[in-house]
Amino acid sequence: MVYCLQKLPDEPIAILTIGLPVERYISNLQSLQTDVARLVLVTEPPPLYCLLTWRGPSMAFSDVLLWLEEQRFDHPSSICDPRVQGVLVGTDPMLPIAVKRAKAHLYIDLPHLPSLAEALAYVRSEISRSAHS
Repeated sequence: MVYCLQKLPDEPIAILTIGLPVERYISNLQSLQTDVARLVLVTEPPPLYCLLTWRGPSMAFSDVLLWLEEQRFDHPSSICDPRVQGVLVGTDPMLPIAVKRAKAHLYIDLPHLPSLAEALAYVRSEISRSAHS
């Protein structure tokens, strides 16, 4: 599987599952970026919460580096875009490293939750909180 992008109905939430290893699917990232960019453009009000999950073998350090390398500040589907809030989901030991590298190199905070249910609860509470602000 290259990737699977599922937008939840009536919520500014998308679940993105990326196939591992990333290097095998790097050529498909442009299609993924285009699909996410379409969702970003129709999400009102922003942000689009993008819950990032991974499928395949355990994540390698190279997967983290390749994925972060594709996150460009000028691309409307990047986790660097202020209209996108990425949330990492899973228990892979490389995910905390991805969080640290995103903070150090991209200057963004990526929440990390162990399960999809916890990530959805977190995002929904964030949406509720911002609606009441």
